[in-house]
Amino acid sequence: MSKSILYGLTDADQFVYHYTKASTLTDYILPTNKLRLSRFQNVNDPRESKDWEFNIQSTNWDRDVCVNDIKRVFNRHLKHDWRVGCFVSDVTEAVVTKAREDAGADMLATLYERGYSRPRMWDQYAEGYKGACLIFDRYALDQAVREAAGKAALVHAERVKYQNPPVVSLHRADPLMIDFDQVVALGEDEAARLHTQKHYFEILFVKARDWEAEREFRWTVNETKNEELFVDIADSLVGIVVGDLCTNDLKRTVGRYALQKDLEVAQMGWRNGVPQPQTSHPRLFANAS
Repeated sequence: MSKSILYGLTDADQFVYHYTKASTLTDYILPTNKLRLSRFQNVNDPRESKDWEFNIQSTNWDRDVCVNDIKRVFNRHLKHDWRVGCFVSDVTEAVVTKAREDAGADMLATLYERGYSRPRMWDQYAEGYKGACLIFDRYALDQAVREAAGKAALVHAERVKYQNPPVVSLHRADPLMIDFDQVVALGEDEAARLHTQKHYFEILFVKARDWEAEREFRWTVNETKNEELFVDIADSLVGIVVGDLCTNDLKRTVGRYALQKDLEVAQMGWRNGVPQPQTSHPRLFANAS
């Protein structure tokens, strides 16, 4: 590659990043060229991983109806029938442009803002700096996700909005408010499908503010067959950064893979806490000792 993807970012939408453990990378992702999208019950936000408690609003309530059955159907449609791929995004503060420099922005400080240079992400998701951060071309990955999903599936791709949901809400437009009259008129499945379609962003792309520093970009895919969903990353993975505490085994595996795929590789470095990834030729990684 003639120009490093790690420095001089000009488009905050160009890349997304995925932190992973060394064993996950070497045992699953690289050998298969595939990345698995998660089930919502496996993510770490309790708003998303746990079943929701819905409120029900009606002008003609039928006390003989089993409310729990309705809630189970809505939870299936809104949560269990979806797969999610979670990535870190870049932000405007990471972009290096003359316009920003002329406006007084510190171009060296952009190193702190890149998706690969997040200390807490390295610690929490990359095995305490022993794992890796995968760099993807966002547009190529979007195409791969949609191909994996198939033409019949619903696919959404958005930046996550960080907002604490109201503690109590009786508003009719609340995403966790079931319109019982619609359930009676259309049936549980169709009412749940329309509810998901109307409120997909609030349901699938809103997380508590405590996660705000993750700057997440995610793909969600409707998967009604209850199957695992794997995305082919052969054409979208453009770089791999290994942690500064990674083993030589990881470096060798990454180096051999990068030689085959013509990827940029680097090892993360921290100078007085300043993120400074050290780029390397894949052959040096492959021969690490």
